Amino acid sequence: MKQYIILLILLVSGALTAAPAFAQKSGTKHTVTGKVTDQSGEPLIGATVLVTGTTNGASTNATGDYLIQVPEGASLTFQYIGYEAKTEKVGARTKVDVKLEQSKQTIDEVVVIGYGTVKKTDLTGSVANVKMSDIKDVPVVSVDQALQGRIAGADIMATTGEPGATTSIRIRGTRSISASNEPLIIVDGVIDGIHDLNDINSADIESISVLKDASSTAIYGARGSNGVIVITTKKGRGIDGRPNITFKTDLGFSQLPRQLDIMDATEFA
Repeated sequence: MKQYIILLILLVSGALTAAPAFAQKSGTKHTVTGKVTDQSGEPLIGATVLVTGTTNGASTNATGDYLIQVPEGASLTFQYIGYEAKTEKVGARTKVDVKLEQSKQTIDEVVVIGYGTVKKTDLTGSVANVKMSDIKDVPVVSVDQALQGRIAGADIMATTGEPGATTSIRIRGTRSISASNEPLIIVDGVIDGIHDLNDINSADIESISVLKDASSTAIYGARGSNGVIVITTKKGRGIDGRPNITFKTDLGFSQLPRQLDIMDATEFA
């Protein structure tokens, strides 16, 4: 009888000892390190690294590196503002490097105004924004011709029928009888950099914003009373920092559809 009691005690004590050991083994954690970068290999500073399904996480440092304790069989979720979240199965790995892709979600359109940029949804003034990418295929020879009929409240009319002639721009009508009614043109922050839209190549323009209300006078004073045309030109470098150069050429000619049959001096006499 004593032998059975001793055997029972040994079995119970063995079970009690094995339970914590099994629990400890199942909850084993190991250290995982790695680096979070974008598609060009630049480190993402402050990216969030979370053990999937938990609040256990870490952040990347100035070089994009991180260090985190991960349970066996867990996964890591990598997140960064403006980038798509990514989940990686860790397994037995101790080093997990990840490249995040930029989010494809469309952001609100940004409008250039006299004192900076603002989201179009937050804009209170009357501003018309035209992207040159929308009118790049329009068969015209100058910027002002491409803008005809595209800006509400702006009348763009040719002064003469001569090819290449300047145009007259009136924003919300004529304000003065004797003074000039032409709007103020600003190119990349330079006032009076050009005096006519024909002076700039349309292929060099990124976008055009037209300030039509009284708020333009609060920025540019009386010179903005006829409206302001803000032109932003293209930059020579792409998103990845490498030079981005585009070459475009156009050729055109003008001729009369028919010659008028007129009298010479003898016939006129």
